Amino acid sequence: KFSEDRNVLMKSLEEKLQYEKKKWRRILKALFVIEHILRVNSPSVIESVSSFSYLIKDLVNFKYEDDSK
Repeated sequence: KFSEDRNVLMKSLEEKLQYEKKKWRRILKALFVIEHILRVNSPSVIESVSSFSYLIKDLVNFKYEDDSK
């Protein structure tokens, strides 16, 4: 059961990291969740996160500018 739940959570977080950049708040919340679970969970979670670490690396220099202002 735990591994199924973990897989669902990891898939959801991976999808959120791929949202369009104007939804940056959701991306940030996903990053906060990833940070938290990395601090408190098992090595299997670390392996799951490392599988989509390229998405996180793409966000390192992210800067959102609102064009409507």
